[in-house]
Amino acid sequence: MHQDRRKQIFTRLLKENQTRIRVYIRVFVPHCADADDILQEAVLVMWQKFDTYVTGTDFAAWGIGIARNFVMKLNQRRFDKRIKFSSDIVRLLEETAVMDADDRDDDRAQAVQQGLARLSEADAELLAMKYKKGYTVVEIARKTGRPLQGLYKAMARIHKTLMRHVQTQVKAQDHGIEQRNRAL
Repeated sequence: MHQDRRKQIFTRLLKENQTRIRVYIRVFVPHCADADDILQEAVLVMWQKFDTYVTGTDFAAWGIGIARNFVMKLNQRRFDKRIKFSSDIVRLLEETAVMDADDRDDDRAQAVQQGLARLSEADAELLAMKYKKGYTVVEIARKTGRPLQGLYKAMARIHKTLMRHVQTQVKAQDHGIEQRNRAL
């Protein structure tokens, strides 16, 4: 595989699956700084071992398998004298983390759909022209007769509105997941 193409594929897969891997790590590593360190180490190893990844398989599961080793090393150092989880409990927590990440992706998609449904008809049409029909902003301005600068401002406002809606919805969902995880 050509090096640039390999890098593009890895970057795309990591971008699509990083949240699931991070959620897995955070289940076992409550401190953000430690979790970020583990994620960085895991990503480095994932890149080094990317040739062993089988295209078409679950990239997140593959990455979680690599991250698991770093999580276990950290927990062994940190909890040598404390309670250790049985492998059944670890497996249950892993499954929960992966399901939570999948749910979070579904929640984001649902939040985007809800946000789109709340847009005015005119704003929804602008987005449809841009993203469904593939028009550039210049083409949209020409087709609608709207000034280009005003259209850029309108698109920025629409994006900002959608982003706020999605962030609010996801934050509410994350809060629910955190409460459920604490109950475990």
